[in-house]
Amino acid sequence: MKDYGIKNPQNLLNLNENFILSLQTFEKGGTYSQKEKEFYEYQINQINEEKIKKQKKEREKLNNEVITKVKLKINIIFNNICSIKVQWQLN
Repeated sequence: MKDYGIKNPQNLLNLNENFILSLQTFEKGGTYSQKEKEFYEYQINQINEEKIKKQKKEREKLNNEVITKVKLKINIIFNNICSIKVQWQLN
């Protein structure tokens, strides 16, 4: 399950939601007691929350990496412009 969640986290969340929806209690003709259903719902919700938190951290890390690269490129361009300006003033 970990590998599947890493490669396709949204599908894992969808599968988890479908699993919860499929849990039918004895009262509704299903094969689960109410306590079992609540237990599985709790466990799946824990997995989903963990996956969502992990995705958020990964997006933040990626965003920070992109921002750092953009800042570096901007600084390089600025330095090049300043260097050209200085050279122009010297001539």
